[in-house]
Amino acid sequence: MAGTILMLNPWQAENLIWDINLTWFFHNFLLLFAVSILLSQQARVPIWFDVLLPPLAIFNGGQGYAVLLAVGFVRLALFGRRLLMPIILVIVLLLNSLLPSGHQQANSWGFSFEFLFSMLNNWWPMAGVWTLFSICLIGFQVWFIKFDWNNTQLKQLCIAAIPIIYGFLFSISVDLSRSSMGLLMANRESYVTPLLMIGIGLLLVGWKISNLARKDTSSYLQVAILLLPLIVLIPSLEAGFSRARFFQQQRRMLNEQDRRITWFHCLELEQGAAPSNCPLTPLYDRWDLIRRAFIGKKYVYIAAGKKSDLQAQNELMQQAGADLNRRYLMKKQVNGVSLIVARKDGVVRIGDQLMQKMPGEIPRVFKIKK
Repeated sequence: MAGTILMLNPWQAENLIWDINLTWFFHNFLLLFAVSILLSQQARVPIWFDVLLPPLAIFNGGQGYAVLLAVGFVRLALFGRRLLMPIILVIVLLLNSLLPSGHQQANSWGFSFEFLFSMLNNWWPMAGVWTLFSICLIGFQVWFIKFDWNNTQLKQLCIAAIPIIYGFLFSISVDLSRSSMGLLMANRESYVTPLLMIGIGLLLVGWKISNLARKDTSSYLQVAILLLPLIVLIPSLEAGFSRARFFQQQRRMLNEQDRRITWFHCLELEQGAAPSNCPLTPLYDRWDLIRRAFIGKKYVYIAAGKKSDLQAQNELMQQAGADLNRRYLMKKQVNGVSLIVARKDGVVRIGDQLMQKMPGEIPRVFKIKK
């Protein structure tokens, strides 16, 4: 239950805005599927596992490398037939090098422990406190409780720790490529999806240790501390959690989604032009890759007729943040081209245009008349 609640963390909603981040959900699935396969094996993994894991990981985004490193290291260390996966990996890397690059590499690199700790503390309320508590609890059990250790049990613990390895590999890669952009980048909700694997891994390891000790109390205590801040957030224990309260953050996340969707639709209309006329441009222009993706793409819309200035103003103001049926105010620029300038807070004038945009439909544009 606790693992399911972690996986459904609503902060991940940001990844639903950008299609390039949707693969992070697949990476989590692939990682947990690999863990379940390895936990069920004794000496060798199935041949299809070695053949399919490298292409599924590498061809689905950059974080696939972290998946492959986390799973591959444990798989090669603990199981037989060690040549097949490296051979498949080399073939996949060669094929991947022939594909056109889908993104621009980071032009500045850096590393900041403050950035790293901030990111590791922000994937769940009291995440830093809970992580330290879980590590101490597991360490206490390993050190003070006598186990009848055998190779199978050690192997199971190593496999259960794979999600933790993946989460730390992700955090280090983000630190290297994003810390130079400022500490605020560490607070992006989109990072929650991969970082949640640290929590999943600690729950798995804690559960395995509890089974070995034949004492479920510690595992229940670990879950209770994890879920406690969802019921009551204790101010004195908010170490490492500097943002707003968990449920208040969801409302802010909806507003953030609304702004980014508006910016994305504006870029479509501008066809990647720079400098941009889009509202909120200073907030999002670091994603130059997204802007450049629209260069040269023709924007098609339907001239749908006329609306009065009063009707158009009412339609703009009545919109909610989560509306899929969206209205945008368009104003004519110096070059004679009409572009998006606002969504809800624009002032409609005679001669402006109102765009109505719904998912899967061609946008409709109305001229504003008296």
